[in-house]
Amino acid sequence: MNISNALRILIRDEKKVTQKEFAESIDMPFTTLNTSLRVGNITINKLLKILNALDYEIVLRPKRGVDKNARSIVIDEMVEKR
Repeated sequence: MNISNALRILIRDEKKVTQKEFAESIDMPFTTLNTSLRVGNITINKLLKILNALDYEIVLRPKRGVDKNARSIVIDEMVEKR
């Protein structure tokens, strides 16, 4: 599953709101959210903002190895703009 479809499902099924309502709840213009999901090109900061509102996180995990979970890294902070 790609990230756009996953986010659509989470917004619809977990938050039970429209994309427009969700965008408003996270202070993101609806056009920004809609374009990001439609095109599939989303910045990490936007993704983190969306995932934080959905109570999800990004986990980096190796594809192989018996200790995949032990080597996992959670990304939960946005990059500060300079």
